[in-house]
Amino acid sequence: MSNVFGGQIPSINPDANYWFFRTSGGYLYENFKEHGLVSIGYPEFKLSELSILNKYESDQYPDQLKKMASAKYPSSERPGLVASQLYRFYSLMKKDDYVIIPNHGSENLLIGQIRSDSVESQNLFVKGKLVDGFNKIKRVKWLKETSRYHVNPNLLGLFSTHQTVSAANDYQDWIDEIIYDIYEKGGLYFFSLNVRKSKNFNAKHLFKGIYELLELTDIVCKNIGISENTDNVEAKINLNSPGKIKLIGKVALAMIVAGSIIIAFNGGHFNVEVKSLGINASIGSDGLIEKINRFLNSSADRELKGRVGKIISEMQIARPEQIEQILKEINSNNQNK
Repeated sequence: MSNVFGGQIPSINPDANYWFFRTSGGYLYENFKEHGLVSIGYPEFKLSELSILNKYESDQYPDQLKKMASAKYPSSERPGLVASQLYRFYSLMKKDDYVIIPNHGSENLLIGQIRSDSVESQNLFVKGKLVDGFNKIKRVKWLKETSRYHVNPNLLGLFSTHQTVSAANDYQDWIDEIIYDIYEKGGLYFFSLNVRKSKNFNAKHLFKGIYELLELTDIVCKNIGISENTDNVEAKINLNSPGKIKLIGKVALAMIVAGSIIIAFNGGHFNVEVKSLGINASIGSDGLIEKINRFLNSSADRELKGRVGKIISEMQIARPEQIEQILKEINSNNQNK
């Protein structure tokens, strides 16, 4: 977690690897999802045999596994493929790496984070029936499930591979933006505006709208005592009906403000249940969103605010989930204190 807002902004390790993991045509998808794991076959390989390979240097793994695969699967025409799949699963898929799995027809995608380096021996059951051959698992914490129709089309290139485990590092930017709408990675903050409108945009209207959102963000920051501004924020635009506008920079607070403006224009007062106190607290009653609401309701820069509110509405920019959660947690912590 980033140290901004007491560690509330998710942080992604830039050294983490990404993996695409098939689910036997979706047959194992619900099992993986329910039990928090991924599993690979090749039951003739026992974990004790694979662990012996720890004594070899990493670049010797494939050759040693290939020899073992040839002995265990003498009729296999591709023992090297068996070796490479087990090698990836046993040795390369590490704790905190990300894994993405598809359901039947790849209609839905589930993304998670590997919880441990270790591989466990465990059988799988689907609807009470033993799944033959799948007896090695890695634990996964699932983070986000989404439809394939809500992701960047470039990500669909993953589906062309038919191997059980495939490297997906080339797709990491598009995977990251599915998991979080705001996050820190490698010292930079990334904030995705989720545009839900499905029709074409007027180019001038689009770029002017982004500019004016950032201009309003700077004005709000100045008025509520935040020293950051968006002068050096970069943007990546991928609008594929729907799509995303990704803002990139080192100004986490300014991005939180931009997200809060979007929340405010989408009805920024919402209730938060504070269970420890047994009450409901309005996020707008005390905190950042209230300061932003007060400014947006003031007479200052009324025309600019009107244009920004209109573009947010016309583009159907969704409320950013992570920023809502950050504000809720801040509010909850304040209430507890």
